[in-house]
Amino acid sequence: MRCPTLGELPPPPHGRHGWPWTEESDPLAPSLEGEVWPRISIVTPSYNQGEFIEETIRAILLQGYPNIEYIIVDGGSIDNTTEIIKKYESHIAYWVSEKDRGQSHAINKGFERTTGEIYFWINSDDFPAKNTFGFIANAFRQEPDVDVIYGDNCDVDQHSRPLQLTKFSEFSTGELIARNRIGQAETYFRSSTWKKYGLVNESLHFIMDYELWIRWALENVRFRHCPRVLAYFRIHEKSKTQNLLMRVAQVENIALLYDLYHSKKLPHHLRPQIIEGIYFLCQEAYFCLDPRRLWINLFHYVRLAKRLPPPSMLLRGILLLLGKRFNKFLSSLKRTLITKYGIRITI
Repeated sequence: MRCPTLGELPPPPHGRHGWPWTEESDPLAPSLEGEVWPRISIVTPSYNQGEFIEETIRAILLQGYPNIEYIIVDGGSIDNTTEIIKKYESHIAYWVSEKDRGQSHAINKGFERTTGEIYFWINSDDFPAKNTFGFIANAFRQEPDVDVIYGDNCDVDQHSRPLQLTKFSEFSTGELIARNRIGQAETYFRSSTWKKYGLVNESLHFIMDYELWIRWALENVRFRHCPRVLAYFRIHEKSKTQNLLMRVAQVENIALLYDLYHSKKLPHHLRPQIIEGIYFLCQEAYFCLDPRRLWINLFHYVRLAKRLPPPSMLLRGILLLLGKRFNKFLSSLKRTLITKYGIRITI
């Protein structure tokens, strides 16, 4: 299916301007040096994201790409999601709105129907950058030995205003394990990789992409980083990542790292990265002011590392026990000291 032009889509809501409301990607030629452009299959899992999904849909459809296959798998939304999808359904290869077993199940359901050479999934509150699909197709064509291509992203708020640029680095399995330095919204992969090495794990609800990248990396799948913004990642109060990060995502993360540590597939030289990853989760728990999760993570750190964590982390754990109000005051004090007096406290 050819991407429609801006004039072929419904007009944007009142007051919406810029990409992808009143702007579109540069249209590409029907063929790439005499060859058909590889089909890019996109899956969007969705549930009650009517506030944002139209921006996602338009950013997919306005890529100016000659050969896309767009599938939306909605989990039975009760807001205005389906009304918005119906506005664009003539440009969508397939969509469904029915109860499913969660986001991972929706992603797998979507890719069961795809026929493209390049796969990509993006959540219904994020959206790809302008002119991304043509760039990705060319990148895969120029590097036939590469299986996965990922780029950088820009965090945006609920009104799509830029918050910060996140730049990732060249791929390293150790760095992936320790820091999860690949963003899902800006990652594309060959369909052959998906079919050969497996789907997303449907028992996971938050870190399915992280587990997938690690599983593929341990199978020697070849990753390549492109230093270019490929997607906009939305930070908002209703976002699943924001609300439940410390409650479920960290539980999944710890379980994954613990299983990896004892896995026969993990090379012995990568075990220190598992411990580093758990320490990183301790830091996350501290910055989210979650004392219970921090002490649970510290327990796992000691259990695998066979040593105590640095004294500064133990002190952070003790400070968290004093309550959120005290720790918010401490954070405010640290900011004041560094901005007004140049004094940095590393606790």
